[in-house]
Amino acid sequence: MVESRWLRWVGPGVIALGAAGLIAATTSGAAARPWTPGACAGPPGVLSPVARDSRPGNLADLASVPWFRQDPVVDGGGDLRGQRVAIGLDGDRLVRSMDLPAESFAAGPFGRIVLVRIR
Repeated sequence: MVESRWLRWVGPGVIALGAAGLIAATTSGAAARPWTPGACAGPPGVLSPVARDSRPGNLADLASVPWFRQDPVVDGGGDLRGQRVAIGLDGDRLVRSMDLPAESFAAGPFGRIVLVRIR
C-alpha cells in the first residue's frame, strides 16, 4: 500500500474546514425563536394604569402590602447556623419572625403571600 504524504498535510485542514462549515450551517438559522411568546400582551408602548402611576392610591393601600426580611444567623466563628425571617404588613406594627435552618429561604411577596421554604 502506498503512503500519501499530501493526505497527512491536507487532512487536518479539510477536517477543520468541515467542522467550521458545520458550525456555520447550524448557527445560520439561529434567529429569533418564533415559538417564544411575546413579553407583554397588547401593542407595544401602551402601559397599564398600574405601570403609569406606581404610587398607592391612599394610605389604606399601604396597609395591605406584605414584606419580609431574611437575615443570616452566624456563630462566633462566622459559620452559617440558620436564617431568621421576619414577615409583616406595611403600616402594621405586628411583625412575625421565625428561625429556620440554614438551607431555607423566603421569596415574594406574591400578591399577599410570602413563600417560605423550610429544608
